[in-house]
Amino acid sequence: MSIHKGKITKRAVDAWEYNPDDPILWDGELKGFGVKANADGSRSYLINYRNKYNRRRRYTIGRHGEKLTADQARKQADALL
Repeated sequence: MSIHKGKITKRAVDAWEYNPDDPILWDGELKGFGVKANADGSRSYLINYRNKYNRRRRYTIGRHGEKLTADQARKQADALL
């Protein structure tokens, strides 16, 4: 489990490479927020949370790119969590 020491930024997302053993980079400040590197080179922002039955769930916020930046994804994750 890879945890970034600070906030996930554009630079950290762009540098994060796909690794089949550990594809998710977790944010060090906002618990449950992370970015997943996919085998095709794309990256997606996601959150982990527990539902009302205390089951772990994962929600994909969106893909990294022109329409969604790290800061926008962080704001959405904070609102969802």
